[in-house]
Amino acid sequence: MQVLKNLEINPTWILTKPPSKSGRGLKLNSNPVMKYAADKNWKCCTSIEKVNNVDLLLVVSYGNIIPDEMLNCKFGCLNLHPSFLPRYRGATPIQRAIMSGDREVGVSWIKLTSDLDAGPILCQDKVLVNYQDKNENYDSIKMKIAESGSDLINKHLEQYINSELKLTEQFGETTWANRITKEERVIDLNRTAKQCNNLIKALDPYPGARCKFNNEWITFKKSSFSLTQNINPGEVELKGNSLVVGTSKGILLIDTITPQGKRPMSGRDFLNSRPNAKFS
Repeated sequence: MQVLKNLEINPTWILTKPPSKSGRGLKLNSNPVMKYAADKNWKCCTSIEKVNNVDLLLVVSYGNIIPDEMLNCKFGCLNLHPSFLPRYRGATPIQRAIMSGDREVGVSWIKLTSDLDAGPILCQDKVLVNYQDKNENYDSIKMKIAESGSDLINKHLEQYINSELKLTEQFGETTWANRITKEERVIDLNRTAKQCNNLIKALDPYPGARCKFNNEWITFKKSSFSLTQNINPGEVELKGNSLVVGTSKGILLIDTITPQGKRPMSGRDFLNSRPNAKFS
């Protein structure tokens, strides 16, 4: 969505997913892309079969298979992928990069082929991740990548159309960003504070990284860490309004804690309601 807002071109039409049903009455709700296109008086399609006479297709987070006839249109189909391809091909590249603790997360503008995320690269850029900023998370990094990606399109689209941009085949080791499993959401406090912090930021705001307290799942958000202080894994203290949680090396500082089925609360409120808290 942010890429669309930042583009300096007026598309002929927008292709997006159809409205979804929600609420008790299962009312149809148009997605944000449809609403934005309507505000701009752009034609909006929800079925690729209804699209024809295409010269160029720009793709961002579409999520559906694009037929070969669309890939082979006059100028082809160009896709923004949020990684340094061929690293992190697949569905969750940003989350996997953050979980790995990458200091830089890439964005690649590629020409799509029939193989997943395997096309030649037009250009790339990077954004930096601040793992000590409690407000840094998946959403904030995705926003940085969207701004960087739209800059790439605005800067280089005309060069591509005029055949002035050299395409480079992907090289190096291919890695895959598979979907996050339920088991991967669990924070292992026997790992280091840095590794736990990476997981929290990768899964904040959704689906959330979590720990077990008694028989209750607790989700952590807005985190940072320190490797210079230590308490036993799972033990907790209070620092200001932040919950301090021990790991195998260093501590986590958590500002927002959400008990299962309840509203988010501060570390202080959580510890006041559970004075003998210890995570497993």
